[in-house]
Amino acid sequence: MLTTWEYVSYLAIFIVFFILIVIGVEYLVRKNDEENPWKRRYDPDGSFTLVTEMEDLQEEESSNSPTQETNTNINQETMERMTDCSGPNAQETESRVANLPTRSLLIEVLRRLGGRISFDNEDGTGGIEYEYQGGSFLFDANDAYLYINAWYPFFHMIPLEDIDQIAAMRKVINHLNLNASCTLLYTIDSERGMVNLHCKKHMLFIPSISHINDYLAATLAFFFDTKRDFLLEFERERANH
Repeated sequence: MLTTWEYVSYLAIFIVFFILIVIGVEYLVRKNDEENPWKRRYDPDGSFTLVTEMEDLQEEESSNSPTQETNTNINQETMERMTDCSGPNAQETESRVANLPTRSLLIEVLRRLGGRISFDNEDGTGGIEYEYQGGSFLFDANDAYLYINAWYPFFHMIPLEDIDQIAAMRKVINHLNLNASCTLLYTIDSERGMVNLHCKKHMLFIPSISHINDYLAATLAFFFDTKRDFLLEFERERANH
């Protein structure tokens, strides 16, 4: 038989153990939510849709301030098309791109992102130039292939006669290309006496890619990040010599 003191002791140990389990489960759930880029958006009927945090914030901002003007040229129709695989019109939205060939798919997604599109040729053929958030990008896309080439060209230039800067540039490029999502490279313009820096990414681009708008937007963000990382390391390398 257990004494009253032993019974109380065992009960206290059980309660402490139970509290620790609850705290541990809550910690794991919070950690998973922080690492998970998707959130649940609940509908009135109790169902939910998985959305990105950016889409959730856009939805909240739109509902809280529907008359707020922005400094972009994105109209309401474009904003609706930017929500990929979420919301009540998801199936209709995806059906518009399900059978698009590579080049048409790229142009459609670029329009959703809200930047300015132009083409090398007046008939809409050739390279695709894209102005987005202060950056100028180039795309090569052909309907005969499932891959596209994305470029962030001429994001930095270095005088060809500056040997120290050229040496620092090569060292930084080699270092960043080990882990960068996109590839850094340079070309030489002998006529102007300049070395031009570029970023390039060869990427799969097909309609079945989930959240294809975010997929392309993330690639453009990688370009900006790579430019920033290059300039920071380049200046640091120059300062050490």
